[in-house]
Amino acid sequence: AEYMGENERKKRLSMAHTPSAIVAEREIAGPPVDLSFKEYKSFADVDLDEFRREESLKKAKSPTNAETKPKPSTAIVLAGNEGEVRKTKVKLLRRSLRFNNNLLENLNGFFDFLRGVRIDPLKLSWLDLSFNKLTKADQVLTELPCLQALYLHGNNIARFQDVDKLALLPLRSLTLHGNPIEEIRNYRIYVIGLFPTIRNLDFTTITLEDREKSGVLRQMFGSPRHRKPQSP
Repeated sequence: AEYMGENERKKRLSMAHTPSAIVAEREIAGPPVDLSFKEYKSFADVDLDEFRREESLKKAKSPTNAETKPKPSTAIVLAGNEGEVRKTKVKLLRRSLRFNNNLLENLNGFFDFLRGVRIDPLKLSWLDLSFNKLTKADQVLTELPCLQALYLHGNNIARFQDVDKLALLPLRSLTLHGNPIEEIRNYRIYVIGLFPTIRNLDFTTITLEDREKSGVLRQMFGSPRHRKPQSP
């Protein structure tokens, strides 16, 4: 009995010095969700169950070797006589969506769709809606606080009033070419005036000269937000 008691004492002492595990998550950018060239007329047309099945198949077929598959990292942090094992789980974060070359006329149900394809609307940063049939930038886009790249070229947007609300976003890249709005006189300078944060417009870098011209136009005619530009 004394021998068993000694073993039990050693076992308990060993457990007391075993580092406890603390698990944290580290997010890394995952591949974009690509639903382009599908002829979808609305987000409700997307079969989310089928999408998830296809995603599962892609994941099953993807390489799983050490060079391509992220692995959890582990670090031991000592604090006095005790240690803590900190384990980091790698989580793929979807922040990009390709929904170009479809038949969208509006963005009804957009947020529900994003959640259905496992994209957090609050973290979406790259969105391609080009070559659809949109006539305006829906108000729902202003609720994407991290959106930095937005592609709307090849739609049916005709007025500055249909896009000026997007100035609330932290956009760095914007495309609007291929819309009727492009035919408005001084289109590029007006758009630059509307969106002071963008660095690229229609895949072309905005220069200091562009900014200066926009400022001059604003001084002469007021903010393009409150004035309807003349057509050529």
